[in-house]
Amino acid sequence: MSEPRGLLQQFDQMLHHRRMLPRKARVLVGCSGGADSVALLRLLQGVNQGTFWQWQLIVAHVNHNLRGPESKADHAFTRQLAKQLHLPFRVKSLRLKSTSSSQVSENAARKARLAALGHMAAANRCSWIAVAHHADDQAETVLMRLIRGTGVRGIAGMATSRPLGAARLVRPLLGFTHQSLREYLQAIGQPWQTDLSNANRQFLRNRIRHELLPLLTIYQPNIRRTLVRLAENARIADWAITKEAKLLIVLITSSRHPCEYRLAIQPLTRASSAAVAMVLRHLIVAAGGRADQIHHSQLMTAVRAVRRRSAGTSLQFSRGVVLTIHRDQVTVRRPAVTRGRPGR
Repeated sequence: MSEPRGLLQQFDQMLHHRRMLPRKARVLVGCSGGADSVALLRLLQGVNQGTFWQWQLIVAHVNHNLRGPESKADHAFTRQLAKQLHLPFRVKSLRLKSTSSSQVSENAARKARLAALGHMAAANRCSWIAVAHHADDQAETVLMRLIRGTGVRGIAGMATSRPLGAARLVRPLLGFTHQSLREYLQAIGQPWQTDLSNANRQFLRNRIRHELLPLLTIYQPNIRRTLVRLAENARIADWAITKEAKLLIVLITSSRHPCEYRLAIQPLTRASSAAVAMVLRHLIVAAGGRADQIHHSQLMTAVRAVRRRSAGTSLQFSRGVVLTIHRDQVTVRRPAVTRGRPGR
């Protein structure tokens, strides 16, 4: 069966427009054997048949060894697919500890998978890692973060590109739906493996996929597209806030006291509340505070006090970090013997 041009052309145009992967790059392609990652591999291999991209594609499979014979079948299927496409195949086998908490187990598997891909990229001199997250995954991610509670950066969902070790991880399929990828594979006669754990509703993501999203679709038929658009808008807003905050961060000075940082209050009173919050969080972490223990309400109390120039106000954060507002500056200090560094 001849390969359909529609989705392949859209994919190629997107790569040209976004400049996500450079020409002649060594690209590690994560492939589990499931429909989405198989579609990513076939699309990358398809556009690479022309003379423009000239990538060196390497198929990478991470075997979590969590599903017994099914894991072995996924491994064998992916190896055979790489052989069929005349591409190098690499595999990393993991041994993950089981846990009573499904969410911890899911997070542990994700972190281990990313670490394995980073290791394989380094071992194979690949500066780029392509993974198969798509538009439906993005919609689920946004909903998941909204349920747990998040800010603008969380609503922005998954980035199209981010660092992973010495390589850069890219998500070329964020503009494509799961259904369009399956239809593409059916059109070219390409089979895939089915992961039965995707139907296991002990995982929050699966409950969102099979229960919450179908319910929301009753009220808004285009809810997935709406959530993806929300993520795109949030990413633009986060970029603007981050740019503003960086201009303030360069003004931070340190004192002779270990773990103490200072910033003139005047620039903070002229900046947006979102940028001030980002800078204060940065200062607290630099002084030794725990980022995951900085509560939003406490941080916003500090922002309001800074913008009002409430001299004499002191607020305590995690690990004993104290933020104090003076007449002309803000100091963030943690009594400690080891000096921290901003940005760490």
